[in-house]
Amino acid sequence: MPEATELQHGEGRRTLRQHRPRYLENSLTGNEVFDLLDDFIADPSGKPRKRRKKTKLPQPRPRSPQPQRPRWYNQMYLMFLALRQSPNYTASRSELVRMAVELDARISRERGLPRAFTGKTPMNSASALLTNNGDRHFVQFRPEGAKCYHFKLAYKPGDFDSALAAYNEWMEVLINKDWPVCFAPEPSEIEDLPKAPPANQSEPTNGSPTHPLAAESPKHIAVSETQLAGKSLPKCWQDIVQVKPSSIPNAGNGLFAVRDLPGGIPLGFYFGVPMTEDEFDSLKENKGLASHYSIMYRKTVLDATDAEGMPFTDPKGPLYCPFHFMNEARSSDKGCNIAFLEGVKVNQIICLTTRKIKEGEELFVSYGNEVDRSHWDGRAMRASDCGDSLARGLQILAS
Repeated sequence: MPEATELQHGEGRRTLRQHRPRYLENSLTGNEVFDLLDDFIADPSGKPRKRRKKTKLPQPRPRSPQPQRPRWYNQMYLMFLALRQSPNYTASRSELVRMAVELDARISRERGLPRAFTGKTPMNSASALLTNNGDRHFVQFRPEGAKCYHFKLAYKPGDFDSALAAYNEWMEVLINKDWPVCFAPEPSEIEDLPKAPPANQSEPTNGSPTHPLAAESPKHIAVSETQLAGKSLPKCWQDIVQVKPSSIPNAGNGLFAVRDLPGGIPLGFYFGVPMTEDEFDSLKENKGLASHYSIMYRKTVLDATDAEGMPFTDPKGPLYCPFHFMNEARSSDKGCNIAFLEGVKVNQIICLTTRKIKEGEELFVSYGNEVDRSHWDGRAMRASDCGDSLARGLQILAS
């Protein structure tokens, strides 16, 4: 057997034979081999020398992701829940702010979620949110004999009867006050004042200028009572629209005009029972056609279906809103002639004509950007295709 050869690494290196059992016959990594050899490396003075090892920086521990708050868990909804839990849906400002902050702390603790009201002064944040009232959930009032303002809910969430009563009230005002102006004949131009005779230039004016009082009098628009009486005015929605099979294949029923409709006027309102998004998800998600017939008013869902998630189709039932049957145009040659407009009342969605509509023409409206149109035939119209000629309707609603 040949003699063992010596591998010198400086002075003091031992033979290879002596270390074969420890690191050559075992499956060791390179770093493990160097760790074994460190004990046998000596410097020129004969003292043992250790190999300088690289210091590994401590790796930061990965942070566990914080749980995300659900969609309904926000400051405004906490204020809404706190007021909903109050007697008669009514509370003073201080009581409501305190209940909302306490409810936030309890939900955060029970579900392990970050709080909605953060910062050093959550009470101030809640009070400012109540003052702003951006989603119009609350109505401020002062009870008789009270020293401070109180707040109540602007509507009863999920209550069909109160929603129907508000809808009928809006329709009564629309029929009796707005439609007589909207469907009146074209107004005539009248003179406000008779023209003044021409001034006598020979008479002295004492240096004061002569004003042409009525010589250039502006013309005013007026509608006489005889004009209103001589025109057939609609008294109900059946006088302006009707429900029948749509002109779009496989689209079911549609809504059609039964008379010429002016542009920029309100035809009616889109009925729906107001509820929060969380309530709608828990009660109506994947139930019937509820998601197809619901509409959003700010952050409130207006549910237009019954308990089974189906629209109200019985004309003699408790509710029959014809505007539930409006379809969306699906070809480039048919634009939308109806637009949804947010009304001045809470949860009020106005159906407004965007142009003149001829008798027998179908009414089309944009469903918005959140509707799945993948199962439709043809190209769905965009909301921008509906036109922007709403000036007349806005003037009527503002008056």
